[in-house]
Amino acid sequence: MLSNNNRAFVRSLSWSCLKTSKNRNFIAVIAIILTTMLFTSVATILEGSEQTSKEQMIRTSGSKFMMSIKYISQEASDELEKDPAFSKVGKLQYLGSIDNQELRKIPVDFVWANKTLMDGFFVEMKAGRLPEKENEVLVDTMILEMMGVPAKIGEKIPFHYEVNGEQRHRTMKVAGIYKGEANETDSTVYVSRAFFDKEMTGISVPSDGTAAAGSICLYVSFPSEKDLSVQRSQVLKKAGFDPDAQQGEQDFVIANINPAYDGQNAASPGLIAAAIFMALVIILAGYLIISNIFRISLLKDLRMYGQLKTIGASPKQLRGLMVKQADFLNLIGIPLGLALGYILGKGLLPVIMRATVYDDVREIEPRLLVFAASALFSFVTVRISCRKPIKLMARMSPIQALRYQGDEAGKSKQAKGRESKHRIFQMALSNFTGSKGKSFFVVLSLSLSVVILNSVLNFTNCFDQETFVRGQSGADFVVSHLDFGVSSESEHNVIPQAFLTEASKRRDVEKEGAVYCYQPPDDVAESALSESNGDYDGILTAKVRTVNGKPYTLRRELGKMLFAFDQEVWKRCKVVSGQLDMEKLKTGKYIVEVSEFINNGQDYDESLFSLKPGDKVNAVIGDTKLEYEVLANVVVQPMMLFSSSMGEGGYLALPSEEYLKLFPGKLPIHYVMDAKGDSFDDINAFLKNYEEKAQANIKYTSTEKIIQDYKDFKGIYASTGTILAAIFGIIGLLNLLNVILASAAARQREFAIMQSIGMTRKQLRRLFVIEGLLYSAVAGVLSLILASVLSWTVVRQLCGMEWFCVYHFSLLPATVLIPIYLVMSAAMAFVIDRLWNNGSIVERLRISK
Repeated sequence: MLSNNNRAFVRSLSWSCLKTSKNRNFIAVIAIILTTMLFTSVATILEGSEQTSKEQMIRTSGSKFMMSIKYISQEASDELEKDPAFSKVGKLQYLGSIDNQELRKIPVDFVWANKTLMDGFFVEMKAGRLPEKENEVLVDTMILEMMGVPAKIGEKIPFHYEVNGEQRHRTMKVAGIYKGEANETDSTVYVSRAFFDKEMTGISVPSDGTAAAGSICLYVSFPSEKDLSVQRSQVLKKAGFDPDAQQGEQDFVIANINPAYDGQNAASPGLIAAAIFMALVIILAGYLIISNIFRISLLKDLRMYGQLKTIGASPKQLRGLMVKQADFLNLIGIPLGLALGYILGKGLLPVIMRATVYDDVREIEPRLLVFAASALFSFVTVRISCRKPIKLMARMSPIQALRYQGDEAGKSKQAKGRESKHRIFQMALSNFTGSKGKSFFVVLSLSLSVVILNSVLNFTNCFDQETFVRGQSGADFVVSHLDFGVSSESEHNVIPQAFLTEASKRRDVEKEGAVYCYQPPDDVAESALSESNGDYDGILTAKVRTVNGKPYTLRRELGKMLFAFDQEVWKRCKVVSGQLDMEKLKTGKYIVEVSEFINNGQDYDESLFSLKPGDKVNAVIGDTKLEYEVLANVVVQPMMLFSSSMGEGGYLALPSEEYLKLFPGKLPIHYVMDAKGDSFDDINAFLKNYEEKAQANIKYTSTEKIIQDYKDFKGIYASTGTILAAIFGIIGLLNLLNVILASAAARQREFAIMQSIGMTRKQLRRLFVIEGLLYSAVAGVLSLILASVLSWTVVRQLCGMEWFCVYHFSLLPATVLIPIYLVMSAAMAFVIDRLWNNGSIVERLRISK
């Protein structure tokens, strides 16, 4: 049986069709580029945000390792190090703490560690090598800076340190320097094995669970992050430990999974939902334009397809003809879209991440998986877009195709003579409504950009700066120690006396006041806490013994933190119950229970209060007894209190005069003040200059910083939404351009016939312009309706979820954008008319055949 291979013919014909449809090809390639760019940028942002979040969580934890096993014996260490379940094992042995006066700002330890541990602890070498000789050390740049030692190899540093309570000193030589982090909360000086062994002479490695000189800590990683808790249990059981044992029980060991890995195995439902939603939106956007392009192109060339059918071309061959054209356009559009999408995603990622706590974005390397997935999505979108035109072609018989003169032709109704002055508008309206499917896609794609932009800007314009600032700030300026919230040691949490003296001299401040918080002396805290097994009640927090003479039974956690306020700070509190009588407070007989506002400076949780006005409280903190009557329950801004609270949510607060009688010489943890008159900038400059001084040891928060945070936060939402709206707007305008262009090409015969029976060139141009305006006008009306509905529903709901939003209805962005679309539509129609409807009537009739 004879057979022939028509693949070469189909390929040649496809290429010929591509060469004769340059305008179609250009718009289709732009659409494919945009679709691929959207997929790639979104995938890059999602991938980059996940990488950045995880990497910064790991960096925050201080360790790349998945699990730590602390304070184990030498035997247990040897056995665990050999376990094949681990892919990496870092080993650290603690020697002692460094007590140099220059380093009192942060805790610094002498340790020995292997190279694997240093790599996992982000030890980035700046110069030199690891210590080998007995007198060599590896130090970080911040330690050298604090000690005033030049960052040079070979420099000598005198160290005073403590080993199991024994004071020692030794001058060491710098063998290596590694990068220190600004504002680091602790640091490590790495010593050689020779030095460690010599210092440990006569000292045995502690038994399991003891933190002392020689203590061994292992930091390990597994080949897979999956089921870390299961892997933890398995390796601990093999080593003879009980993974479920609690502290104090037999076979207990401190073995913790790194929080940066815990819970990272599965993507959050919110992230999955967002990714699916974005994928569907992008597919819709790409489908709207690509499908319309191929549909109009098909109708334009339908007579050619009819002729091919009459000479024996099968539906499969015709399908292949169109698919090959689409695939060729994919080859051009997808690579360009991938490159542009990666650049866009990489540029947008830092902007988007600034809205989160993970704002230090690392360099994002292009991933093959992201590119492959984006290319596949774009390819599938183009193929889906071709299906409808292909089905239309397959259903149409050769006779119907050969008779086809354009889907707009001959569909308009005859107008009455009395309506002739509106004939051009009626013809344009008839052409617009003649192909409802085509018009719907164009109108929808134009409307989407208007609706998205209006909704995003409507939402961001509901952000209320005054509410945001009021909810985040308790005063114009709140000053704290540089290490406040970083170190738990009292000397690192209070404001230096030098600053307090300097600030008290200023005459351009008002409503200034101090906030105190009870923190026991370091020696008392250390000795007491070492025996407390984590129970801070009566040590760091006030132990409430009785209320109204009866045992206090409502204790929720570990006592109540004790604060003290100056009079001006009391004025910044909101009274929940009772009366804040300052005269009574000054008598020294009263105490106040304090809680904090929840996030927004307006709401609070009343259930956190366990005392009520009139209660007689008997409590103890350290060696000090507290016997007072509760005067009121109040709430205050969180920044006025401690950065991390211990004990119950309801704290105790005294007037500062009474507090300083009980604990003389204590310094405040905060100093708050407002600017007098228009002196805000002067005070801000004073604090900024003071903050930058060497040994200043303060930091401050101002309303100016909060306002800038507000503007950045608002800008992130607005810029992201505007970019998305702009992309949809470009797609919509390309769709409109394609429709007008294809209409001009497909209806050349119709226009030539109308001109041959008396239609003027001016009337034809007006018809074209009105037809273009109709798309934008209908899209504008639809946009206003949809934007109104979304504003009253979605935007209103979103505003209700954000405490700093004050909802108000707005269509201003839509009303500004719609006239721009109208002008652009008219301009495009005018230009296309001039390009396509030139030449004589006879020439255009001949070309159309």
